[in-house]
Amino acid sequence: MPDMALHGTARPELHPVFVKQLDALAKHDLDALMEVYHPDAEWVRFQGVFKGREAIRARIARDWEGGLDFVGMNEYVHSDDTIMARCIMAVHGEKVVTFGSYVLRDGMIWRVTGADVGVAEERGAERTDCRPAEQPMPAFDHTVASLLASLPAAVARLGRRQQYERELGWLPGA
Repeated sequence: MPDMALHGTARPELHPVFVKQLDALAKHDLDALMEVYHPDAEWVRFQGVFKGREAIRARIARDWEGGLDFVGMNEYVHSDDTIMARCIMAVHGEKVVTFGSYVLRDGMIWRVTGADVGVAEERGAERTDCRPAEQPMPAFDHTVASLLASLPAAVARLGRRQQYERELGWLPGA
């Protein structure tokens, strides 16, 4: 099977596993979504490593409870056993750019890496700074004081990212 890529307005054939995942995400159907994940799946995010279907299920349920929804896809490519996508998600109505890489085994998602590179991080969804990975993560229950203290740095990061995206032609005003 040749590699399939999505750039601009072209629409390639999507990998069947990815189609199942998108359908389950659109319906907020955790049971159907978990059928797409291998029993030994691992999902690596900056918020942690989630091992097995139950940990992944709990993480996704928490994201949905926090107002996360799939909006659309900007870029996509796949081979027989690997999928990579850059998508737009909504967090309480605000659009967030995300990316993910999926390795398949036995026709299911076995390994996932992904992150958001947009608004959710700046708003303190779970992580309000960018420290080296070897330093421990703070507790997830951020206080109002810690969120307010992180706001100036978050605004600066947002401005730098928007300038970068304008220079690349991703935002209007390039």
